[in-house]
Amino acid sequence: MKERAWVLPSSARSCTGGSVPPPVSSRPPAAAPGASLREQADSARPPQSTATIQACRIVSPPDRGSGVGLLASRPTRNPTFVGLWRNHTFVGFCGQGGYPCSMNDLQAGLSAPRAPSQQRGQARFGLVLDEARKLLTEEGISAFSIPALAQRLGFTRASIYNFFPTPYSVLNELARRELQALEERLLALPAEHPGISWKEQVRLTVDAAARFHNERPVARMLILGGAQTDETYRAQAMTIDHLGSLSQRLFADAGIALPREPVDVMVLAVELGTTCLRHSVLLHGHVTDAYREEATRAMLRYLGPYVRQVVVRQARAA
Repeated sequence: MKERAWVLPSSARSCTGGSVPPPVSSRPPAAAPGASLREQADSARPPQSTATIQACRIVSPPDRGSGVGLLASRPTRNPTFVGLWRNHTFVGFCGQGGYPCSMNDLQAGLSAPRAPSQQRGQARFGLVLDEARKLLTEEGISAFSIPALAQRLGFTRASIYNFFPTPYSVLNELARRELQALEERLLALPAEHPGISWKEQVRLTVDAAARFHNERPVARMLILGGAQTDETYRAQAMTIDHLGSLSQRLFADAGIALPREPVDVMVLAVELGTTCLRHSVLLHGHVTDAYREEATRAMLRYLGPYVRQVVVRQARAA
């Protein structure tokens, strides 16, 4: 299926009513070295004002057809506009023209990285992420900051903020990449172990996830680490939802279609298993064998009655 295009009507292409940062001299002072992630995000967040700019381009559309996305002004490179979309079509700026946005929506916009299109920018984008991974591995999330990254790389802070408006945007991009790597590993399991039962599939999935997190400290930190703010809590909830959808597909491929209404059974099962792994990381710094077994047991006992209902319905239909 051809992917739908994102539509930006001509009436919105001037970015009229968007949130435009004032001159650099009137911005709030940068966060001090060693500031918390929340303090860094607050100092990076541009004050709100309105202006009309020559043109607008879509930088980061919503994850789905509707939601919050980022736009950028031309010729300015800083995408500081947060807009609302419905059915792949831009409908208005947050807080303008009758389209209210909550603070969570604005923070979600500032938590998205600004992926560059030019090769030189892409190289620098990758260097920042590589160094961020090293910093997290060596010193932990408490020592993570944009100033620390800039010092290690020999970059100016502004050159990093150009791609990552807040420290959360760096962490979210790293988490997205780790989640993609985990997904690739889990998707390979059916081909490696054809014809297994649903119980074995659960066990293999939990074992693979536990090994993945023990091998990759950044994934363990960002996916299983405790939520620090509402922002990171929402990101973790989206991760659970994504892993639940992935597991749902794997079960469906094996002929077991679990219900998604009135509750999403597989998402709740993944939540149970992930909670066991997360608790192990918080207590021991890694996923222990005992907690891996508890994660498997929790998922099997929760899923068992639902799987039996599906099997009974299939038998009656046959």
